[in-house]
Amino acid sequence: MSVPIERHGNPCSRVLVAARRFPAIGIEQMIRRDSDLQVVEVVRSDEELLQCAGRMKADVAVVDLELPASGGISAAVRFLVTDPRAKVIATTSEHRPDLLRRVVGAGLHGYLVSPVRHELLTSAVHCVLAGGAVFPHSLAPGAVGLSSAEEKKAALKAQSLTKRERELLELLVGGYHSNEIARLLFLSRHTVRTHLYNMFSKLQVHSREEAIQFALRYELVETTVQDLVPAKNSERSTAKGGRATWTLANEYGRANG
Repeated sequence: MSVPIERHGNPCSRVLVAARRFPAIGIEQMIRRDSDLQVVEVVRSDEELLQCAGRMKADVAVVDLELPASGGISAAVRFLVTDPRAKVIATTSEHRPDLLRRVVGAGLHGYLVSPVRHELLTSAVHCVLAGGAVFPHSLAPGAVGLSSAEEKKAALKAQSLTKRERELLELLVGGYHSNEIARLLFLSRHTVRTHLYNMFSKLQVHSREEAIQFALRYELVETTVQDLVPAKNSERSTAKGGRATWTLANEYGRANG
């Protein structure tokens, strides 16, 4: 049984689409099929999205999280700062609780996993216009802090790391390379390579890039690199986000507020 979504009542609610070329075409076509919605602009980069903030007076922005350059979440947050009256729905191909937590923590109003059906997309737009929030039901437990089976397995892998291996993982996330880690921790390069080999084996990854992705995805890095050594750069990434709870309903849940 589908969730009934109350219509906003404005015959021409203005929708801005910010997405890569092919997702943008599909999103635009689906929104144009709803006579209550008007597509005011379609942009394909975060720079163009920010240029439209305020100027286009959009009621809702549908933002692809895989936009080029700085990425969709960062651009969406800056869009909201410029135009706080607007609502923002994130779209992505990633079915990930940690990404949903980042979206919620950033103050966005919806999270849709592509491919998205026409009825779901337009219902989501009307829902956020009415003051609600839209998110995938299947990701809700992870979004409110309940661990999925995948996250529990990741936690077990993380628990197997030694203190030194965790330090190396944090330094990898901070952008440090093996030679720099050896110098900073007063270890030989051979010892660093041994620690990295053991860490990769325990996490079941095959490269430093996979190890960094694993650490960010499952929020394994709790202390900052600055706690270990002086920071190499100030643009260190983080995957942590806020927490929120909603009423769940069917495939996608909605919360009025």
